[in-house]
Amino acid sequence: NPTTGQLFTPWNGQGAYVRTILDDTSHLEVPTCMVAIGDRAFVASADKRDMLVFTREGMRLASFGHPNFYRANDCKVGPDGSIYVASTLRNAATPGVISIWDPADTSETARPTGYRIPGDLREDGTHWAHGLAFDDDGKLLITEFSRGRLERWDLETNERVEILLDSDRAGAYLKLERGPDGL
Repeated sequence: NPTTGQLFTPWNGQGAYVRTILDDTSHLEVPTCMVAIGDRAFVASADKRDMLVFTREGMRLASFGHPNFYRANDCKVGPDGSIYVASTLRNAATPGVISIWDPADTSETARPTGYRIPGDLREDGTHWAHGLAFDDDGKLLITEFSRGRLERWDLETNERVEILLDSDRAGAYLKLERGPDGL
């Protein structure tokens, strides 16, 4: 909430503020996504370049990912139970724009278990994954911010299957969410 500085706050089902869990910009600034796994909430901080772990009651348990966690834009739990984090290509040596994290390893020394979608700065390349979702077949859908596209990727082969939407306008497609009907 930009007017009060409250960064991590639960709200009830009627849209009313409940309480502030974390108001500390030294730990969480520019939160971009949150996923719940079991009794823990994982919150990505793009500016601090790490993932914070909280209990559902709001107690901070851990943080991990720095320096391998780079400018998170979105995160989702994959079909395998891992946390998939969409980010921006840092440099030519970056192994991929999607990093994969084991939610069981929240130690300060945690490292990605893998990367997907190799960054490619060429004209048709993918280098800025902004939003992500998984389809019914376990394929990864991403919004490519700079190209203005919605792409479908096969994570097993690490290859783009198809471009579903192509606006040719940066930022045309941002976050992705699947509704209860699967759309």
